[in-house]
Amino acid sequence: MSQEITHGTAPPETEQPDEEGKLSRRRFLVSGTMAAGLLASAGVATSFAWQFVYPAAAKVSTVQVLATSLSRLSPGSRLTRNLEGNEIILVNQDGHIRAFSTICPHLGCRVAWQENQQRFFCPCHSGTFDADGKVVSGPPPRPLDEFAVEVKGGSVYVTVPKAEGGA
Repeated sequence: MSQEITHGTAPPETEQPDEEGKLSRRRFLVSGTMAAGLLASAGVATSFAWQFVYPAAAKVSTVQVLATSLSRLSPGSRLTRNLEGNEIILVNQDGHIRAFSTICPHLGCRVAWQENQQRFFCPCHSGTFDADGKVVSGPPPRPLDEFAVEVKGGSVYVTVPKAEGGA
């Protein structure tokens, strides 16, 4: 019969609940600190995930530019202008002035107005838009961009994105 004898070593100390079943103060503080760290980490991870899924919209600087005089845009007519690097088509729809981008939202090709068919046409992939800039057919995912128009004192002003590097 062999007996194991240990000299000079005490059994390892394990934290035991006190007589009422409560954890020691040290164990409670360690557990609380770990829980707080875990919650903080989860908050940071959630913040990064939120920014990835819902990125902030880019802020685009705009400028209001004189496009033409109202007398040069009679009802039913269209004018193409380059304003701050943005080619637009001004349309007078029975006294209501509208400004559309000539850039197709599909791949950035230039659209052109086809008078005989009363539509905008993108030659790259045969995308078509009606007179209001809405998609009629083809691959464009959304309507043509439309810019804000203001008529002041017989002049037509259009609010467009400011050219990069502009003051």
